[in-house]
Amino acid sequence: MSTAASFAPKLTHSLLKKIQSENVQSTNWLVQDAMDLLYAASDGRLHLELPKIPLKAINILQFVWRLPHCFMHCLTRRISGKMSTGLVPDTEVVDGGPLLVEEAVCFPLLDLLSDSFFPAALGPEEVQPSPSMAPVDESSSLEASLSSPTLPSSPASSNHTRKKAKAKEAAKRHWQKPEVQAKEVARSWARMGSRLKKNANVVFAQSQIQDLRPSSSGLTGSTKAAEEVERAISQSHIHTTLTSLQPVEYNPSLRFPTFLADRHGRLFAVQSFISSAMNDDWMERFVRIIDRFVAQTNVPEEPHARGRYWSCNIGYNQASGNNSGAPFLTKFHQCHKELVAELLKTEEWRLIEGILTGMMDAYFPTIAAKYRRCHEYWQAQTNGCVGAVSSIFFLVSINASFSERVKTLPHRDRKNIAVGICGVFVFGFFDDVEDAWLVNLEANIVIQLPAGVFFLFPSALITHWNLDKKEFYSGQYPLRFVTTPKGQRPNGLNEEPLQKISSGRGSLVFFTPGQLFVPLYTGGFHSIKNVARAGAAWLDIPEDTLGCFPEVQR
Repeated sequence: MSTAASFAPKLTHSLLKKIQSENVQSTNWLVQDAMDLLYAASDGRLHLELPKIPLKAINILQFVWRLPHCFMHCLTRRISGKMSTGLVPDTEVVDGGPLLVEEAVCFPLLDLLSDSFFPAALGPEEVQPSPSMAPVDESSSLEASLSSPTLPSSPASSNHTRKKAKAKEAAKRHWQKPEVQAKEVARSWARMGSRLKKNANVVFAQSQIQDLRPSSSGLTGSTKAAEEVERAISQSHIHTTLTSLQPVEYNPSLRFPTFLADRHGRLFAVQSFISSAMNDDWMERFVRIIDRFVAQTNVPEEPHARGRYWSCNIGYNQASGNNSGAPFLTKFHQCHKELVAELLKTEEWRLIEGILTGMMDAYFPTIAAKYRRCHEYWQAQTNGCVGAVSSIFFLVSINASFSERVKTLPHRDRKNIAVGICGVFVFGFFDDVEDAWLVNLEANIVIQLPAGVFFLFPSALITHWNLDKKEFYSGQYPLRFVTTPKGQRPNGLNEEPLQKISSGRGSLVFFTPGQLFVPLYTGGFHSIKNVARAGAAWLDIPEDTLGCFPEVQR
């Protein structure tokens, strides 16, 4: 057994003794030390060979760090080797109140507590979770842990016992408050994000965020800038730029994200690692869910401005110049409300949005806070009828493939909020080494996105599209050989590749239109046109600056 391995049980024992002898509220730093050891083990810097983790140590972590019950059950199942998918029920009861999975389950944290630290060979005699996985009482768990014969017994004074019981009840009432639970969840994400940032693989681009052009209002992407770039691509004026793209490959051995930063160290994009919960079995289940969803809608695959693949938008939108003010469901969502509701309730979807929410909080906290204020504003204006449809985003684009994979044409999402983030999740089965890399033109980067990866970036400011590896290495893009029906001239929508490309790639794109943020910037006006008519001034929003993109260490 290594030195680190022999040290870990001593740390756990010391933790238990300190918690019993000192005020519980002042021992968070001890738990932090224990968690630091777990992170170091999962990072591979310490190769621990611990035979087990005592269950009472888990109870202590739960009581002091206030981790939700559903997270602790996942952790217990991981330790006992019974956690195969990482999925949990939609909700778990925490002290009598429901707690949503996306707010409670830190799945990337489970990934960091990897199988190298918790071997799958652990036997049931080492960890004995409840068969029903019912929540345990935290105070009783703590008392059971502290009543170990290896620890000193508590004082016999009845007065001291009563004071201790009152203190426990007061602490329990305090932690039952939803706002306190929300703060603790946010803190846990911040701690996790801090560790991931320290170990992230950082790629520096030659561009800088300040050079990216939003619209004249600063609210959305620039239509003029987007059209100029798209025209240059179609006329092959940027051939040299395409041949000099810097490839960023995905390294499956890394358990930390890849950051894309500008030349001044400003973070503008994040590529996640693949969660261990999203194995082949999970991916197969999710693909079947999407295939069934597409089939039940009876909506045919039709070419559109982004490319030739099946696509739909679910959630709330707001037309430019809409005087009614209230956002409305997309036409597709209105026609398929029950199917959409069923899709959003699946465990697979909840896992995706839970990880996405955590990534936004960990890597782009200022932007995430702005998205939440937008959600809270429309919830208040519509009596809770309108808000984020999934995670903290108002719209989700589901891009599914039939005979071919999803492969987009060059574009910017110019109607999205400019100083914001678009979240992309890639799913399916395809050759990710050769096919469908994502170009970030202004960053001069092309990045590999295999199935199971999340990619966060400001899609309203950066021109992006899918490109096969052979295209940017051979320098042949954008020259292509295509066929068209009945001798029609190619127009980007009626084209078919001469040689079929590989199938199986799909994606989910999470975003929020800039139009929905207008009231937050204008003091209540619901459209840019109304602001212009009234001659109103835009409010000074600190988060509406490119400086809200965080800096990374070189």
